[in-house]
Amino acid sequence: MTAQRTTAAERAERERAVLDLRRSGMSFDQIAAEVGYKNRSAAKKAYDRALAGTGGPEIDRAAARSQEVDRLDKLLTAVWGKAMAGELDAVREVRQISRLRIHLLGLSIAPTPVFASQSGDDDDADVPMTETEGGQVIPPSRLEQRRRELDEARRGER
Repeated sequence: MTAQRTTAAERAERERAVLDLRRSGMSFDQIAAEVGYKNRSAAKKAYDRALAGTGGPEIDRAAARSQEVDRLDKLLTAVWGKAMAGELDAVREVRQISRLRIHLLGLSIAPTPVFASQSGDDDDADVPMTETEGGQVIPPSRLEQRRRELDEARRGER
């Protein structure tokens, strides 16, 4: 009986180690080698068991988000000086890090209207456009046309 308790305690300790290593950014392959699991699948199963014992994915998701924001902050600190000195590659990195932080923290705002002349299309210079998340510029008339098509398709399904 004592051997089983020791085994259960050792198993719990290994699972905690897996959880900590995963939170530190290690892959399951790296975790398996570090903790002594046979393969990445065994490390993933240990990770899943550890999550179940800590309150599950919701708690881990919040911890992972916080950890990722901390990592991004460290990266931002590392390149900030170069970006402020005008190094274009560093400026691009700062912009990308900022986008990731905004996404992780849920700070993104609604797309802003863009005018055709700003998008480089001079044919409809004063026609307001809507910029989608992917950067594609779509005229409102096309959006309205697409809505009508979807409505017609839904009515046809009934």
